[in-house]
Amino acid sequence: MTKFKKVDQNIIRNLIEIVGKDNVLTEDFELIPYTRDHQWVKYPDLFRYKPEAVVLPETAEQVVKIVQLANREKIPLVACGARSGMTGNCVPVHGGVQVDMKRMNKIKEIDEDNLVAVVEAGLAVFRFDRELRKRGFMCGHMPGSQPTATVGGSISTSGWSEYRMKYGDIREQVTSLKIVLPTGELVKIGGGASGKVEKSSVGYPGLKHLFIGTWGTLGILTEATVRIFPVPEYTYSGNIAFDSFERACEATQKMLLADIPFSYILVGNRSSVDFSRKTTPNYPDVDSIMTFTLEGKREIVETSKEIALKMCAEFGGKNMEKEILAATFLAGYDAWGPWVTAYGPGYPLDEEGAVPYKRAPAVAKEFEQVLKKYDVENIGIVVGLTRQYPILGCFWRVDERNAQKWEDYKKVSREIAKIYLREGGTISMAHGLGTRREEELLPLELGSSYELMKRMKVMLDPNNIMNPGRWNLDAAYTSKEEEK
Repeated sequence: MTKFKKVDQNIIRNLIEIVGKDNVLTEDFELIPYTRDHQWVKYPDLFRYKPEAVVLPETAEQVVKIVQLANREKIPLVACGARSGMTGNCVPVHGGVQVDMKRMNKIKEIDEDNLVAVVEAGLAVFRFDRELRKRGFMCGHMPGSQPTATVGGSISTSGWSEYRMKYGDIREQVTSLKIVLPTGELVKIGGGASGKVEKSSVGYPGLKHLFIGTWGTLGILTEATVRIFPVPEYTYSGNIAFDSFERACEATQKMLLADIPFSYILVGNRSSVDFSRKTTPNYPDVDSIMTFTLEGKREIVETSKEIALKMCAEFGGKNMEKEILAATFLAGYDAWGPWVTAYGPGYPLDEEGAVPYKRAPAVAKEFEQVLKKYDVENIGIVVGLTRQYPILGCFWRVDERNAQKWEDYKKVSREIAKIYLREGGTISMAHGLGTRREEELLPLELGSSYELMKRMKVMLDPNNIMNPGRWNLDAAYTSKEEEK
C-alpha cells in the first residue's frame, strides 16, 4: 500500500504561494461539502472521507505546480468539478488535497467555421450551451445533471448524454485535450496541429481516449476542444402509449432499423407509469409510454414523425400528444428527484447497464423480481437511448437513514449487475461503477484488461497520487512493492 504524506502547514504555505490565500480552503466547514457527491450512502458514512485541504486553481500553470508539489511530497490529489456524479469517485478516500476546477471556467474560443470550441475544464455545461445559443449553436452534451455538471467532469467520467443518438456522448465530441500528467507535465493530446481536427491517423490516434473516463486517476484535465452543433430549426417530442412493454420495445427496434433520425427515444414500463401517476395524478393510466424526440429541418422532422407514428400504430401505439405535453417530460427532467422524495423517505438509485432490445422485457421482469425479493420499492424501468444494446435502467428507492436495509440494497445492486453481465452487456452505460460495488464487479466485466489498467496506472502515476483508492488500483502498487 502506498504511504502518503499528511498535508502539514508547510504544504499549505506552498499551496498558498501557488494559488493565493483565497484559493486554499482548510476549515472544516469549507471541507465538508467535498466529502460526497450525489452517490447515496448511509448516514454514518456521509462524512467518512474528507480532504485535508482544497485548492482552487485558476490557470493550467497553477495546476502544473500543484501536481509537481504533490508528486514530490507524495500527497494524494483528487480533482473535481461540480461533484454531480453518482458514484463517489471524486470523494478523497485517502484525504490529501482536493483540486476544485470550477474557477477555470473560461470559453477561450468559439470557432464557428470549424464547429469547435476551446473551453476550460471547470466551465459548466449549461453555461457553455447558453453562450453558444446566443450565436445559433449548441453544446451536444446533455447530461441529466446539465445545470451543474462541468465540461471537465463530463469528460473525466465519460459522461452520458440524453441526446446521444444524434450528437454522440462527450467522448465522441472531444477533438483534443490538455492534461497535467501525475509527474507534472502539461501535454496536448489529439486534434492534429490545431487541436481541432476530429480524426487523425498519426501516431496513436486513440490516445486521447485513454484520458476520457479515467476519473482523474491518470492526470488532471485543464482544457478541452469540443465539437459544437447548429441549433435545430424544429423539434418534435412524441409520447406514445402501448398496451405492453414488449410491444413498445418491438416498435422501438423496428423504428431504429428503419433509420429514423431520433435524438432521443426511451420506453418506460408500467412501474414507471405508476410512479408518474403518483406524482402527476392526471397522467394517463396506460401500461407503457414511449417518448421520442426528432430535431432538424422542419420538413425532415415532419416526414420522420409521420413514419414513426405509423410504425408505432402497427404495434398498437396510441399518440398521447394531447394528454402528455412535451413540457411534462421537460419538467420531469428537472424535478424527478424531488418528486420521489415528496411521497416517502429516501431518494432514487438506478442501475443503468445494457442488454439487447429483444431481451429487455424479460430482463425487466427479472429486475422486478429482485426488488420484490428484498422488499425494495420499484420506481420504474426504462429502456432506450441507443441503437443497439440499449440502456435498461432500473430505478428504486434508497432510504439512506435505514442502516439495517443497506445490506439488502447492496444485494439488489449486485444481483442486477450480474444479470447485465449474463446478457452480454455492461454494468454501467452512464454513471460509472461506484464505490458501493466496484471491487467485486469490475474484474467480472473487464477480465484480463483489468490487469492492463493496473499496469497503465503504475506507469503513468508511479507514486499513486492521482485519485488513489479508485477501482482497487491501489493493489497494483502493493504488488510492485512486493516485487521489490
